[in-house]
Amino acid sequence: MKSKLAGRHGNAPFTLDTSHIQAARDAGLLRPETIQVRSDRSDADFGVAYDRQGNIGTDVFDSQKAIQSRCKRFALQCGFQLFVKHSNIKPNNSGNAKYNCKLLNGQ
Repeated sequence: MKSKLAGRHGNAPFTLDTSHIQAARDAGLLRPETIQVRSDRSDADFGVAYDRQGNIGTDVFDSQKAIQSRCKRFALQCGFQLFVKHSNIKPNNSGNAKYNCKLLNGQ
C-alpha cells in the first residue's frame, strides 16, 4: 500500500542517502547499474530495485539465510531494520518474502 504522503513511509521523510547505495554495492547486494533515482517521486523509476527474473546483487548466496543475514547487517549499518511483511513458501521449500523497513530508534 502506498503512503498518502508523498515522500514518506510512516512518519519519517523518505530520502535515500548516497552512502546507503554505496554500502549496498559494497556488500554485494546491489549491482552498480541498479538504482539511479533516489528522491524524485515523480520519476517513473523511483524506488525500483529489482530486475525482472534477474539478480540485482553482484553476489550469489548459498542460502536464503545467508542473504537475509547480509541484508540485516546492511540495514543496521544504515540505521534501519528489516522485517518480513509477507512470506510465501511453496511445497518444494522455495518461496519469496516481501520486506518492509523502519528507522531504528524513531520510526
